[in-house]
Amino acid sequence: MPQNILSLKGRLCRKNCRNEGFATIWFLIAVVAITALMAVVMTFSFQSIQMNKAKHALNHAVKAAAMQMDMDAFVYDAKLVIDPVEARMAFDEILGGHKGLEGVEVVEFVVLDESDYVFPYTISRPDIRFSHTFEAPGVMAVIRIELLSFWGAREREMYVPAVAEMAIQAGF
Repeated sequence: MPQNILSLKGRLCRKNCRNEGFATIWFLIAVVAITALMAVVMTFSFQSIQMNKAKHALNHAVKAAAMQMDMDAFVYDAKLVIDPVEARMAFDEILGGHKGLEGVEVVEFVVLDESDYVFPYTISRPDIRFSHTFEAPGVMAVIRIELLSFWGAREREMYVPAVAEMAIQAGF
């Protein structure tokens, strides 16, 4: 039994089907799909920007902390020693001074210097999949950041590690 099929520019429509509004329905479906895709892309982009801001601020903070060298220990004992109190104060000042960082918590702050450690020294944190071998004294810090979605809801939390080592050139 032959069926009457009307073919209009790639669309199939049965004889009993009316063609009114067909393009409008497909247009609305396409708009909803594109809008949903844009929302996902915007959320991931927004979270990537937040992550980069946090990593940038953390890198600056650990570098400032690593520069808090105890000059007396360096001059008299020839040891590279970082003052932990001054290092933490510099770290907190730099990290707190960055705008746009909300929901940041310092999980770990460690000063590794020649007063307590022998280098090279490897520090490992398997719970956040982080490991680093210090060749010289330095500072390691880990922050926890809550990444918000573009729409303001808390989506996920991430742990961001950073390290900074001292570099002393011989013959300066």
